[in-house]
Amino acid sequence: MKSAQDVRYLNSISPRFMSALCFLIALLVSRVSTYAQTGLPTNQIEKVDRYVANRVAEQRIPGAALAIVEQDHITRVKGFGVADPTGRPVTSETPFILGSLSKSFTALAVMQLVEKGQINLDAKVREYIPWFTLADDSSREVTVRQLLNQTSGLSVETSEKFAASSDVSDSALESRVRSLRTEHLDRAVGSDFEYSGTNYAVLGLLVQIVSKQSYEKYIQENIFTPLKMEHTYTSQAEAEKNGLATGYLYWFFFPRATKLPFNRGSVPQGYIISTAEDMSHYLVAQLNGGRYGDAQILSAAGIREMHRPAIATWKSGTSYGMGWEIGPVAGVPAIWHEGSIFNYHANMVLIPGNGSGFILLENIYSGPDEGRLNQIADGVALLLTGKDPPPIASSARLKLAYGILLLIFFAQVWVVVHVVRRMTSSDRRPPDRPTVLGVSMLVLAILLSLSWGLLIVFGIPRLFGMPLITTVVRVPDFGYVLLMCAFLAFSTSILKGLVGLSFFPNLRHVPGHLPSSH
Repeated sequence: MKSAQDVRYLNSISPRFMSALCFLIALLVSRVSTYAQTGLPTNQIEKVDRYVANRVAEQRIPGAALAIVEQDHITRVKGFGVADPTGRPVTSETPFILGSLSKSFTALAVMQLVEKGQINLDAKVREYIPWFTLADDSSREVTVRQLLNQTSGLSVETSEKFAASSDVSDSALESRVRSLRTEHLDRAVGSDFEYSGTNYAVLGLLVQIVSKQSYEKYIQENIFTPLKMEHTYTSQAEAEKNGLATGYLYWFFFPRATKLPFNRGSVPQGYIISTAEDMSHYLVAQLNGGRYGDAQILSAAGIREMHRPAIATWKSGTSYGMGWEIGPVAGVPAIWHEGSIFNYHANMVLIPGNGSGFILLENIYSGPDEGRLNQIADGVALLLTGKDPPPIASSARLKLAYGILLLIFFAQVWVVVHVVRRMTSSDRRPPDRPTVLGVSMLVLAILLSLSWGLLIVFGIPRLFGMPLITTVVRVPDFGYVLLMCAFLAFSTSILKGLVGLSFFPNLRHVPGHLPSSH
């Protein structure tokens, strides 16, 4: 039984307690209304959660983060898996590197300066960067709009050459653009689409020069801050202090934590770092005519211009706008962009048909298996439009390709071991009468080994459109096996050449060989 004193005490705190309780309930209700009271049915959102969780497990993706938005509100933000080898779970505020999703931020920054009257979309880039030039004189005709639409004529290779840069100096961006003076355009200015990250490196420098402040500071003040993107960074060191997810690469289909250099000269095209929570704010602004909460970061007309199809891409039914692609995602009409760097992958999709959008961040990447990573986003888009996604495509072909490469590698190892054993055999001696056929076969074997090595070093990088060192960094399991194959090929050529040298004393006995005049 309570004493009179206890009753008086409880009576005295009840009003304060009830007020606090009501406040907490109101706060929770407002939080739930932001994330749960949506146009999409709850069971549909739950199907998306289960789908992503299953794909993360089946494809051995260490960690992922998903945010779903509808018009002006956030529907779901959720983390899956782990952020690093310690097992730290991914949350809505775990930072990931965005890859090419960064391009839309750069396009947005340019459009802000256009609306302020500081940039003219159809002006020549040289009006703002007087020294901008490539090896081709026609590069002086490149306009700002052509950079945004990927129609400048700059090639994929100009981007891949700098993909492995580790320059984090304050001059990294300018140095990157100045280095273009020796590069050639691979098509006429404005004639056709070619996706090159270099276009957006130049645009980043344009923002920097016109705004008279660093690119990083400009987007912090004019995009991140007004959108309340409090865990979005342009510095890897800063992001690491705040829980940056560790990047992974697949090594023969198994994830391996891989820390790679940060490329500051490529921030405008691929190295902005953000979270699912922060990116949900960004998506709301994209769907809501440039507005998030009380912040208007661009006019509705400016957003429409960014999303407007400007030039057909190489993908069927797809066009490029300004940092966005416009076309179907698994048959769903969408405005979207995929992003990847060496050890992170991301998909950002707006679905105008039902006013929804989503961001999917992953802390792993695989160049050869990129298609299956993108299929996860395809499945989410289908689920958000009431359709069931198909099963993820098989990796059987990729496994076969790796199997063939490993078979070639072990065959080369056998050849080298066989040649060495023959050369070091105690009873081995050069043939007394080497035949023309024998010498010819030896020369052919040397040429074949040499050609295979040269193909690996020079031919395959051209096929992939990137230097061999970039291939090794981007796809290390495949790249290192290729390097070892090249080493074995050159070793075989040298060893067989040494075998050939042992023939020389007896070459005069070869039938058909002309005797010396001496």
